[in-house]
Amino acid sequence: MVQEFGRFEFTLRDAVALGLPQAASDERIRAGLAAAFAKDLPLDTQQWGGNGISGGQRQRLALARTHLRNAGVWILDEPTSAIDAEAEREIFAELRRTKYSRITIVVSHHAWTLIEMDRIYVIDGGSVVQQGTYPELMSQPDGRFARLFATRQE
Repeated sequence: MVQEFGRFEFTLRDAVALGLPQAASDERIRAGLAAAFAKDLPLDTQQWGGNGISGGQRQRLALARTHLRNAGVWILDEPTSAIDAEAEREIFAELRRTKYSRITIVVSHHAWTLIEMDRIYVIDGGSVVQQGTYPELMSQPDGRFARLFATRQE
């Protein structure tokens, strides 16, 4: 999922199922929405125009589409950038809970979202300059990762 997710003038039901090779039942769509912590949105809501929904809700729809497809590899670029802190924690907890069912690559500039990742790769100038777990990388005070997050208040 990329940070710039699509916005379509469809109902919520159609937007979540967009691109599936076959029709999805309302039950499957609701399961995808629940996994993205957007279960309380009515399926007949339009996500663009009409009723309109927020950027965070649109981002949850993109996550719901990702869940519905259940691919073996997920690449998520700042998947919660428009989502409130409480929901962000819930989404990352769900990603941790289900991490054994797929490969998940998360691109993030927020240290706390990386704390429980199995492996972190630090890219600088187009090259991997460090790799390790959060504690390993933070224990290297002269490393790029520790320097980057030592200057940020998160």
